[in-house]
Amino acid sequence: MKGICKENTAQNLDLNEATSIPNQEHTFPLTIGKEYLIMAIGVYKDTNYLYYLVDDEHTPFWIPYELFKISDEAFPPNWHINVIDKTKYSERTRYFLSGFYELCTDENFYDALAHGESKALDTYWKRKKEFQQWYVEREAGRKLYQKEAKVYYSINDQELLPIKETIAIRYSETSIDIEKLKKIIVDKWKSNVLYEFYYDQGNRGENLYNIISNELSNYASDLAKEKTCDAQKKLNRPDIRLNWYDNYPKSDVRSIGFEVLLLLAEVGWGTPIEELTTDDIPMILEFLDTPPGKSLEAWEKWEKYWANLDYPARRKKLLES
Repeated sequence: MKGICKENTAQNLDLNEATSIPNQEHTFPLTIGKEYLIMAIGVYKDTNYLYYLVDDEHTPFWIPYELFKISDEAFPPNWHINVIDKTKYSERTRYFLSGFYELCTDENFYDALAHGESKALDTYWKRKKEFQQWYVEREAGRKLYQKEAKVYYSINDQELLPIKETIAIRYSETSIDIEKLKKIIVDKWKSNVLYEFYYDQGNRGENLYNIISNELSNYASDLAKEKTCDAQKKLNRPDIRLNWYDNYPKSDVRSIGFEVLLLLAEVGWGTPIEELTTDDIPMILEFLDTPPGKSLEAWEKWEKYWANLDYPARRKKLLES
């Protein structure tokens, strides 16, 4: 989370809310117009007023939230929340903390940081460096989720083993070849080529459906493997695993190709016959033909289509035919 400083004095603050501020002549160590990395959010126990933990490159400070305009709402990984029991810890000044691990889990860390203790400050700067690196990687489309970095979870500052995670597929800026996907649907499924081939071999009923579904899944999986290789090349990470379910938002038309590809890739043996049939082909092709700028409307229609299907009736019809 980041914010741009709008003001650096308490002149326009309500001191009945911002109770930690001595007077409205108070000046904060901030530069107007500068973007700050917000390391944590705190709330006083006797008010609902928010404070942001930022720094001037030398010392961390808790600053009233009204002095900032949020410029980036994203929280980095390993962001934690701690709601403090006011009845149990009546001496605490804050009852809510949200930020890096040690601040939210070590009950002594807040005071240690406020008093400028060296160990607490070292941890703060370490966490800030990690957060900054995450933002750099995110902006570059390479959210690496600490693959090579060591992740520190211990409040005693002990190093744990590296944690390896996946990269969201969207960060590779890879997109699905819609025409190739439509060709699979039309040539292999709509044309009844697969149906006729396996029917002639003596397959019937749900077994026939499962065989055709499995073939479709294989074609889609091959396309997915092709896209995986493309993504790994773009990221220059040939061995990294990709999270296919963490792709583009629905407002991005590229999300549609991934939705259909995953739909086809996941059918196969054991999939109920009523879940995906040739009756769905017109809707699928229409969805794939969505033009840029119309993605949200297309998604709404797509989701309503599947939600409104009468699956028992579809199953009965298929079994009868």
